[in-house]
Amino acid sequence: MNPTILIDAIVQQTTVLIAQLSTAAGVRAPLATIADQVFVELAREIERQGVSKKVAADMFGLALRTYQAKVNRLQESVTEKGTSLWGAVFAYIEQENGRSRGQLQEHFEADDPMSLGAVLKDLCDSGLIYRTGSGAATRYRAVSEEERESVLEAQDDQALAAILRVAIYRGTHRLEGLSRKLGMSVDRLAPVVDALIDEGLVTKTDEGELATGGIFIPAGSTIGWEAAVFDHYQALVTALTRKLALGSTVSPEHESTGGSTITFEISKEHPLRNEVHGLLSKVRQDVNALWKRVGDHNARVNSTPNNTTPKNGEYEGVPDKSIPESEAETVTFYFGQSVSPGETP
Repeated sequence: MNPTILIDAIVQQTTVLIAQLSTAAGVRAPLATIADQVFVELAREIERQGVSKKVAADMFGLALRTYQAKVNRLQESVTEKGTSLWGAVFAYIEQENGRSRGQLQEHFEADDPMSLGAVLKDLCDSGLIYRTGSGAATRYRAVSEEERESVLEAQDDQALAAILRVAIYRGTHRLEGLSRKLGMSVDRLAPVVDALIDEGLVTKTDEGELATGGIFIPAGSTIGWEAAVFDHYQALVTALTRKLALGSTVSPEHESTGGSTITFEISKEHPLRNEVHGLLSKVRQDVNALWKRVGDHNARVNSTPNNTTPKNGEYEGVPDKSIPESEAETVTFYFGQSVSPGETP
């Protein structure tokens, strides 16, 4: 096993994922602090694994004092988002009742004109600003803050609520832990958690422990995409880390932790093409049916009815309460499929 080669390859693929997410659906997420954030989170996790600060510093190629100073400094500032040209242009346009093309060119004269033009086009395409006039008379105005924030806040809270439920269901039962896991402040998360409690989707004990049932996001749903991606990626990483923790690089035939990747090479005329393309749908149906049967069994054991009607587009998972918590197993099954089309002649 050569961990250095594997780490390099995983870092490369992770950057591809982050790049895709940062530009998804017309959004341009700020990336100025991402290197610092990665350093802080990696340092925290290495120390959680039982590695001393001295050894961790050596792993980063830093002296112990330099390592500690860097961690302390970045922990204080990592949540502050850097300002990109995209963000700076948007903020400048927002400050007044619009800006003319000449004002923008003068204000950002130190920046590449082509980059400025690309940012302005992107802001218009994203619906955050609109343009009137043409040529020298062109003027850019921001969409009203109230309209934009009302839409974005509703979307953000819906997405965050689903991600929070996934994180709680997967074992993070306190607000402080959720804050660390998601990289968001307690103040940001608390009102969303309170809303989930009010809706009956999350429960809270007197000791502050949070709990939620299984969250089901049906295919075709327009709500919960972020939570589904988060849960799938988390499941993959959890399976890999647990596999590594077992200390074995060999996969036995009947293992219960691990995964397989199968690639089919087919043509559009292949007789089994439809069967191969239908694998995702088939496995999803089989797994959902099994998940429902497990829930029905647990409901019978608990002498409580299993709600088979989706609530807010979700089915509620039912745990078997007859099993002592110390003996209960949580089996997370993940799967996926991607199709790479051949080159069009």
